[in-house]
Amino acid sequence: MVYIISGIVILLAILLVIGSILPSQREFNRIAIIEAPLSTVFSTVTNIKAQEKWRNDVKQIKVIDSETWTEIPKKGTPIAFKITELVKNQLLRIDIIEPKSFNGYWVGKFESISENQTKVDFTEVAIVNNLFFKIISRLFVDLNKTMDVYIENLKSKLEK
Repeated sequence: MVYIISGIVILLAILLVIGSILPSQREFNRIAIIEAPLSTVFSTVTNIKAQEKWRNDVKQIKVIDSETWTEIPKKGTPIAFKITELVKNQLLRIDIIEPKSFNGYWVGKFESISENQTKVDFTEVAIVNNLFFKIISRLFVDLNKTMDVYIENLKSKLEK
């Protein structure tokens, strides 16, 4: 019994050390060319409620008001967002407001390349301060994949 308790204490100590060493902030970035006009891409990304129809990773989107909503993913925890900056056809910044176990933001920059091509530059910053959740997020949350899926879904919606 002493060995089991000692093992658990040692394991917890190791997890605390690892959690304290890991940085709280992680940044992810994706740049893509979408074969659609700038205004179409921007209006598709900013039409929040309609995203539940074309995003295959989202079960439901509950709109609270014109700037706030909750995404209920097919897998994972619901996340509430709020638009904190919007410059038509140029910039969209969204802050994570729930759950309290982490926070962060997403920034989308939009640039017309030609009449029917738009460059999107998406950056997501995740901030996790809790030592335990830092480890869990590193092991089980792949924001690179999340961003790749979002861009694939956006392209599928617009490049028909």
